[in-house]
Amino acid sequence: IRAVKALSSDLAIMGPPQSVLEKLCKKEDIPYVKEGFLDRRYQPNGQLLPRSMPGALITSVEKAFQQYKMILQNNSVYVGEGKDLIQLGVDSLCIHGDNPNVIDILKAIV
Repeated sequence: IRAVKALSSDLAIMGPPQSVLEKLCKKEDIPYVKEGFLDRRYQPNGQLLPRSMPGALITSVEKAFQQYKMILQNNSVYVGEGKDLIQLGVDSLCIHGDNPNVIDILKAIV
């Protein structure tokens, strides 16, 4: 936050919604871009499922595309066993470069 403030008032910081980072940026009047992931599973509290948990990374092109559509259309994702829907409130979408199917997922959303 100090570095961004020192460099330019036109810069923003990107990170997870409803995070400590977002609160600090708001306090310091730094623009904040809330990031959502189309290739990660979420917990009911809106945080990402830890990568150490089974199924945390979505490698299925079809499932990543479905999540992409849900975020774009409703700004929400399914959690748990796919029955519960939570609002994300994100401004940006990300896909992880280390996802083994990153290229095919990106091709599906273009």
